[in-house]
Amino acid sequence: MFSQQISKTFLVASCLLWTTSVLAQTSSNSRSLLVERTGNQKWALLIGVNDYSYVTDLKFCGNDIVALQKQLLAVGFPKDHVTLMHEGAQERRYQPYKSNIEYELELLLGQLDETGTRLKKRGLAEPGDLVIIAFSGHGIHPTGENKSYFCPIDAKVDRHSSMVALEKIYKLLELSPAGVKLLMVDACRNDPRPGGEKAMKATTETKGFAKTLENPPKGILVLSSCAPGQVSWEDEQIQHGVFMKYVLEGLGGAADEAIGDRNQKVSLLELYRYTSDKTKTYVARTRGQLQTPALKGDITGDFEFGTLTNPKPDLL
Repeated sequence: MFSQQISKTFLVASCLLWTTSVLAQTSSNSRSLLVERTGNQKWALLIGVNDYSYVTDLKFCGNDIVALQKQLLAVGFPKDHVTLMHEGAQERRYQPYKSNIEYELELLLGQLDETGTRLKKRGLAEPGDLVIIAFSGHGIHPTGENKSYFCPIDAKVDRHSSMVALEKIYKLLELSPAGVKLLMVDACRNDPRPGGEKAMKATTETKGFAKTLENPPKGILVLSSCAPGQVSWEDEQIQHGVFMKYVLEGLGGAADEAIGDRNQKVSLLELYRYTSDKTKTYVARTRGQLQTPALKGDITGDFEFGTLTNPKPDLL
């Protein structure tokens, strides 16, 4: 019994040390982010692109984003606070064209002034709110450039003005008064260029894109599907991206049940640990490759997405 208590104490201490290695702590008097947020303090913009006009198509990004919306609603996000953008949207406004994506970003986070360094207009998100921006599709860092881009449905990879700059998203999130800002990215696929190599392997452009997710501005968290030099796999059997499959499972309650405190709430660190372990294991067993989701950022503490109303629903 005594040895079991020692083992349990060592495990708790190890988890605490691991947590601080993932999320660096800010000042010691900072308030923890683990607070209960009401529905009207939660916002999400979810973007998925499969059928590109000028870029290599993907298969399950739309499935990913539609299912993610369901999960966020299940943990207390109000329906009118979750914007869903994919090519299957009936309203053209919610189809993931560049102009539409940028309009929704500015509506939620604010509008930059002419210098691109400050807000000239506030967005919907208020101080203390939780904001999630999720993107499932192609991401690219053009060779010789110092910027990375998300590819909207009308992207042309040789025309940077046709894509959504990650730098702009970072700046809008940085300037937003929201209390918690999470960017969730599943974007390092195969070569997106028309006629490019179809084999699933990292390219110079996708490696560069992944690297720009490694060091987000202060106050922004990035949960990404893989590390630089890796590929983010889609899977025919599960009809989702592998990373997003386990994000969905985790938000549905599996993260709280498997590795959390079983309080019917899923926190960011629970979700990350669950998604990272499951994704890494699945891809290694089915593809013989390494895919390790990453959580980057600099905040204090943890936060919860909400209370589970229907733990572990069968989404897949």
